[in-house]
Amino acid sequence: MKQLCLILLLLCWFQNDAQTPQEAFDQSLIKYKAKNYSGAISDFTALLSSNPNFVQAYRYRGQSYMALNQYDEAYADFTQLIRSDSTQSLAFYLRATAFQGQNNLADATKDLSVAISIKPDYVDALVLRGDIRIVQSDFKGALEDFNKVDALGKSTAAVYHSRSIAKRNLKDFEGGVVDCEKAIMMNEDEPEYYLDRALAYQGLKEYQNALANFTSAVNKKPDEARYYYFRGICRFDMKDMEGSVKDFNLAIQLDSTNADYYSRRGISKIQYRDNNGALADFSSAIRFEPGKAMHYFYRGVVKSALKQISESITDYNKAIELDSTVMHFYYYRGLSYHTAEDFESAVNDFSKAIARDTMNAQAYERRAISKIKLGRLDEACADLKQAEQLGSKDAKDQLLRLCKDD
Repeated sequence: MKQLCLILLLLCWFQNDAQTPQEAFDQSLIKYKAKNYSGAISDFTALLSSNPNFVQAYRYRGQSYMALNQYDEAYADFTQLIRSDSTQSLAFYLRATAFQGQNNLADATKDLSVAISIKPDYVDALVLRGDIRIVQSDFKGALEDFNKVDALGKSTAAVYHSRSIAKRNLKDFEGGVVDCEKAIMMNEDEPEYYLDRALAYQGLKEYQNALANFTSAVNKKPDEARYYYFRGICRFDMKDMEGSVKDFNLAIQLDSTNADYYSRRGISKIQYRDNNGALADFSSAIRFEPGKAMHYFYRGVVKSALKQISESITDYNKAIELDSTVMHFYYYRGLSYHTAEDFESAVNDFSKAIARDTMNAQAYERRAISKIKLGRLDEACADLKQAEQLGSKDAKDQLLRLCKDD
């Protein structure tokens, strides 16, 4: 009898001590809110092992995975949410964030579109889709999303800033300035807002205003290399080559592995005839980014100026190997071939340049000069005539001198 009573007492004790699924969920949620994401995942997993239909556990376990950048696991949990109820906009929004973490922007956009179709005034989904569309270069679509947020009266400084980027890329520079000003009024401490207002002013060719805003960005975050880089480009546009080089120097001091910083400094050095310095910069750019055609092209230009004609052709060859669509690559290689007295190759390259830009007067004129060297005067005169029609004064002078019948 005593043994039976003891067993009954133990059973009552275990029943009282055992958690209900809701209690287990609440305990797991406490860990989640305390940012103990690994502990929360462990507890949610234990709950789901015995209660696989406890839907909210998938949501918060998925969000815990997101916090730990475990996007595949998060995707699986959010997909389970959708299977449980495909009418919930939040489930599609959450899975979109997992797709974004996986850098699967196409599927992220699709899920956000579903979320918005379920809930048209879903501000977070509209904002995220707009931001992703900017990354996808769908600036028109992004603008539509941010306009919808603004119409709902939910624009934040970040929304105005993102909309300014969309407008600027659609060549609405004035609109970009206005939206950046709205963002700055709401948060004057964010340097990115000054950067993008500067870029919008630069699009308007209001270089003094652009320079002032780049400087504001620099002052607010002096350890950000990009700000010096963009200010250097602005100074270049203002014909301040020395100032641009100084800014590129500062950018490189902060980030010594960015190929674009060396390349832009090299371009500035070309302008004030520091060809050896430019050569070193383009070589550095190639070292850090060997797959970019423009670096080889610019180094080829410098080598040509330094009378290293054979080496310049080698660089132009590499540029064309990487990108065969750019007219200037063929045009400048044609110039080097002409200097090397390989006039046939020069004619071929000028012809390729013309095929890529039929309105380029210089290409016709230079092809004519190479054809003259080959004794093909009639063809040269035809090219000079075409160059004249496209506005070349030099071609007109040569026509009068060489082509009497024209």
